[in-house]
Amino acid sequence: VLGRALAGRRHEVTITSKFWTEADHDADRQMRELEASLRRLRTDYVDIYLNHNVNAVARIANPEWHAFIARAKEQGKIRFSGVSGHTNKLVDCLKYGLDQDAASDSDRLLDVILVAYNFAQQPSFKDRIKQTLSELAPSLDLIAPQRELPGLLDRAHRQGVGVMTMKTLKGARLNDMRRYEAPGRTFAQSAFRWILSDPSVDALVVSMTSRAQIDEYIEASGSIPPDMDDLALLSRYLLQNVASQCVQGCNDCATACPAGVETADLMRIRMYDEDYGLPETAREEYARLAPNGSACLSCTGAPCAGSCPVGLPIAALNRDTHTRLTT
Repeated sequence: VLGRALAGRRHEVTITSKFWTEADHDADRQMRELEASLRRLRTDYVDIYLNHNVNAVARIANPEWHAFIARAKEQGKIRFSGVSGHTNKLVDCLKYGLDQDAASDSDRLLDVILVAYNFAQQPSFKDRIKQTLSELAPSLDLIAPQRELPGLLDRAHRQGVGVMTMKTLKGARLNDMRRYEAPGRTFAQSAFRWILSDPSVDALVVSMTSRAQIDEYIEASGSIPPDMDDLALLSRYLLQNVASQCVQGCNDCATACPAGVETADLMRIRMYDEDYGLPETAREEYARLAPNGSACLSCTGAPCAGSCPVGLPIAALNRDTHTRLTT
């Protein structure tokens, strides 16, 4: 679809693509994946190519990935490279990439990064909310467990790395907020304004599946800096959802399950279905999980009870996720 739509207009757009490369994938395999993508897009290059969903340093330390990136750049098939991620290992991966680039004079690994980052993780937001709504302060540490991420984004910016952000709506439970919104002042617009006001952030990525969403979302790009009305909307959203949302990148529950269920992945996939309204995407992602929530069907829930910092009933939610995505 994109290939047909961009025929004759390729030079007018920037295309970002990404591939889930593993630590044992060789450079030839990665090149085949890129070339297949280029054929589907009906183009001979992409502007930005990302190592997708990095969750282990070995994924980006793989010398085969380095060789592939160097060859693809030399051949003009990609212009810039980087990583995307939103797991609890994201910080470690960013540190490795930034350290490698700072110590090397050769082509760098990270021209661009795409990371999960929302207003509740921003120091500027937390400072403002402490000043104006001190009763929320005890909850703030539970919202942003990746304490080093803001500093790493600042470092990336200073090293000349482009910083793109995703998951900027913190769950995207938009229907919760409609009654409090006004024209030109929606929850999404407030969340986007706050992220884009961060000097370390160059852009944000968000799904737009209707003309109305395009109009609403684009209005926040390049608009005025966030103000007290934006702060009020975002604070209300936190009050309503802080105790019922999985904290992306937390992963405190990782070692709780004796069956090895990756609860953080189940919660993320549940978000695609319940919050984003993308059941097919959720089903496709869930089908790739092993083990999945079926292990929770016969479990008492005792092993993971108390492991969630915001008190989510993990076993019950995992059972519900399994049922809704397999029936």
